[in-house]
Amino acid sequence: MSALRYSAIAYTVAFAFLLGCSDVPEPPSDVLPRETFVEVLTDVQIIEAVFNQNLIRNDDPKLRIARYYKETFERHGVEPEAFVRTYNWYYAHPELMMPVYDDVMAQLAQRQGELMQQKAP
Repeated sequence: MSALRYSAIAYTVAFAFLLGCSDVPEPPSDVLPRETFVEVLTDVQIIEAVFNQNLIRNDDPKLRIARYYKETFERHGVEPEAFVRTYNWYYAHPELMMPVYDDVMAQLAQRQGELMQQKAP
């Protein structure tokens, strides 16, 4: 093979490699660490599920859910604004949000399993 053909093959391979590599952005420094975000988002999903299932007492559900959010953020040492900023950043990057939700679902399944073991005789 000629040198020109090797160069063409090399450029084609390099071009295909570059196309195959997606530019996955790094989260900016003002968003929560991924692990913390997963933990807080897991708790938020539980709060939302309880609220949507009307399992919260009837004495002003909006105030009660706000209290649950406040307690969750305090327990994790997270400012609500940081959570919202992080959520918005990941929402704008669905290729990174989907694995976060996979981790949230795994944590929810783990918690459910732990609860089932506690209830077992």
